Amino acid sequence: MVRLSFRVCPLAIVLCVVAMTASSLFFNASSVYAASNVVLLDNHSGYLASNGKYHVVGEVENQGTTAAWNPWVYIRFKDSHGLNITSWTTSVMLWVILPGRKLPFEFELYDADLSAKVYSYEIYNITFSDTFDKPLGLVITSHGWSITPGNVTVIGTVKNVGTEAARNLYVACTFYDGDGRVVGAESVRVVDRLDSQQEASFTIVEDTGPGRESLYTRYEFAAECNEYVLVPEHPSQTFLTILIFTLTAFALIKKKGHQQT
Repeated sequence: MVRLSFRVCPLAIVLCVVAMTASSLFFNASSVYAASNVVLLDNHSGYLASNGKYHVVGEVENQGTTAAWNPWVYIRFKDSHGLNITSWTTSVMLWVILPGRKLPFEFELYDADLSAKVYSYEIYNITFSDTFDKPLGLVITSHGWSITPGNVTVIGTVKNVGTEAARNLYVACTFYDGDGRVVGAESVRVVDRLDSQQEASFTIVEDTGPGRESLYTRYEFAAECNEYVLVPEHPSQTFLTILIFTLTAFALIKKKGHQQT
């Protein structure tokens, strides 16, 4: 099965950048006690893969007012009697989560003997730290995917719309089933350096395991480099409201400046 690709409207990119930047400035200026707040979303899942390893996939969201840095997810595995088998931690894919953004995580329990004993799992803690917001400067300009037995392949292009070169650029992809549950996640390093206004292609291959590919119904992107994060593909009503508010404020300030001169 092949899904068609699409291209992003340049005007939408500009609107998203302005809205998200305005959002960041608004929160930073008005929140004296601003803080990040990374929480686990209730759409994670676990499964025993065909290679005998148990996997846990999901995503976290920053519901705070400032950016969060490098969240770690703590997972406890239990047997059929509810007894603890082992506990591990795993980091999310990418590093900085802006307010209102999500990032996926994926963990594979490498010990097949322990994996065979897993009856359930529990995500019991998330740690993170506050950090400065990263500017928006990356755009997924086209993408598409194909599904074959045991694999999902996503191809696309990412553009640096910022003014500086993008270094150490990664793209992550979160896969969902028809109910919005996370069924897979994968990331790839795209390039070491991408100059301003340049594009680079990427390919993400997700090993679904035999028979699981039918669960994959849609996907979402995240991207980050040392300098920028991804412009959202679908700006929310909140961002559009902030955009209108910001443009109105700029107009009033400009008008006031003209009156004073």
